[in-house]
Amino acid sequence: MVDQKVHEIILASIQKPVVGEAGKTGSWSRFKPKIDLDKCSVVKMNKDVCHFCWLYCPEPIISR
Repeated sequence: MVDQKVHEIILASIQKPVVGEAGKTGSWSRFKPKIDLDKCSVVKMNKDVCHFCWLYCPEPIISR
């Protein structure tokens, strides 16, 4: 057996995940929310759309 240093043995044991192991990742980015600007309270105040509505907007303005 070849003499190996401890750090070489540890680094050799690190494995990368294979495709699909983490589930379906990245495919969700093709879906974009459609915002009903007539219902958006930020737009009603003559401001630019903030795009934070998908996090906490109380109005039902987002559809898929």
